[in-house]
Amino acid sequence: MTETELKLDDIRNRLDRPDLSDDELVVCLGEAAARLGLTASAEDLLARPAADADLRLAVACLALPQPHHPMAMPEHDLVPEKSSRAAFAFWKKRPALLPLPLRKR
Repeated sequence: MTETELKLDDIRNRLDRPDLSDDELVVCLGEAAARLGLTASAEDLLARPAADADLRLAVACLALPQPHHPMAMPEHDLVPEKSSRAAFAFWKKRPALLPLPLRKR
């Protein structure tokens, strides 16, 4: 691996984004450098030592694309068993809130 690829892997690991390719990271780094007003391109920044202040600033200001894999939503029951009994008990305690046809006469 070249030094540039090692730096890109380090950036990818720090950001916890293994789904990003080298090309995507270079594009994001170039956009961040342009937004910050840096005169160096992304390739120039990656050629500098890892402790370079401009490189660290550009990495800190990266705007990354959305993840490639969809995020898994937790599965849960939206209507638990007790919800109907709890709703009935609530309405039983508050008969004034019930519609007129359902009130006892």
